[in-house]
Amino acid sequence: SVRYSEVSKRYRLSYIFGKKRFNSKLEAARYLGLNPNKKEKNVTKKSKNRRSSIISKKENHKAFANIKNSASKRGVKKEKKSFDDDEIGNRLSVTPVKPMKLVSWQVKKVEDASPNLRTNVRNYLDTGYTIIPNVLAPTEVSTLLNGPECSREVVTSGSMLNLNAPNHRMTMRKRKANQEWLGAIKTINACIKQDGHTETVLCPLTTRAPGRYDMPLPTHIRESIINTLSNKQVVDFIKFLCPRGKWRTHDILLSKPASSRQVVHTDSSWEGKRKRNPPIHYITILIPLTVQDKVTGGTRVWPRSHRDKNADVSSTNYIDTIEPLLKIGDALVFDGLLSHCGMENNSGILDGVPRDRYFYYGAFATGHDPNTDVTGS
Repeated sequence: SVRYSEVSKRYRLSYIFGKKRFNSKLEAARYLGLNPNKKEKNVTKKSKNRRSSIISKKENHKAFANIKNSASKRGVKKEKKSFDDDEIGNRLSVTPVKPMKLVSWQVKKVEDASPNLRTNVRNYLDTGYTIIPNVLAPTEVSTLLNGPECSREVVTSGSMLNLNAPNHRMTMRKRKANQEWLGAIKTINACIKQDGHTETVLCPLTTRAPGRYDMPLPTHIRESIINTLSNKQVVDFIKFLCPRGKWRTHDILLSKPASSRQVVHTDSSWEGKRKRNPPIHYITILIPLTVQDKVTGGTRVWPRSHRDKNADVSSTNYIDTIEPLLKIGDALVFDGLLSHCGMENNSGILDGVPRDRYFYYGAFATGHDPNTDVTGS
């Protein structure tokens, strides 16, 4: 019982047994013959009878409530909401790991999601990743790789002194590929200078490992990508999962033939995060722009490793997100704490046909993250 004391001007907690009122748990325990520290010692016969009567009353109340409920429902059993992967609507395969229950905040997140986002939200929270098909159309993929179809003539008329003078004509020098965006293939290759065994990489292209390059997208291409992701509800999806997040990175990544497999890593850091089921703070979006198969490789993920800091990633419980699971233009959206790695590109070695592996990389995070220092804008 809780009552307000006019004397002390505060609420007081009382323990009531029958007509008796106790101001502390200790007084109530002494009356019942119980030791508050050791529950089963010093229990008298009288206190045992009191306790048994309390238990019998509680059981009678429960039995009466069960009869009342069953009478009102007339035997209709209420179905519980399940969050298994039965009503899945995309190309995700069944992961070879045991299902794991969602914790309370994850269950609430699924329940609050709109019907068109609920399946992907549940997949993301449970396994750490989901696949949204057909995000980029073939024409959009071609534009990212090869640049716009229109010609790039940079010829202007006029004079530095008198722009309207008819007898003056100035032809401006055409910019090099590494000075403006001409598509991923031309721009990235123009930034890589090979001199024998020495390789020089020009800004803004960066490299983290031999054969792996990151190229930040220019502003107008970023805006176009964001508009496309918004139209396909990808932006709605990631903003629902991470409401305080902002765009941190828009890059084109290249894995050359003979590039080795990456070390298993996470895009964000576990430092300062809960060891189990931490809240979402970093989301990665990968969209393949070229075919990714067993030869060229793709991205290997360890499902549910984002839910446990000490998850075992040395086992074979991984998923290779390659054809036919992930196709050109599909979006692989995964958590920043999900363990993953880029697979080796064996094209030219196994099939004799070297193929570059291009894909779009986007990062959406709540704050500063060390991973965006290299590729972030």
